[in-house]
Amino acid sequence: MRSWAAQPGTTAGLVVLVVNDHLLKQTWPGLVTGKLSDFAGPPQAPLPPPS
Repeated sequence: MRSWAAQPGTTAGLVVLVVNDHLLKQTWPGLVTGKLSDFAGPPQAPLPPPS
């Protein structure tokens, strides 16, 4: 099993978060770029290990 950092969803979310924060928010600030960060950010936090 791959680590959480190697999962495609985690990688895609990280790319979206970085592009959104460093490019899109400065170019087109507003509701959409704010919500994009809200949805792209949480998948970057790893889940606690199973018991």
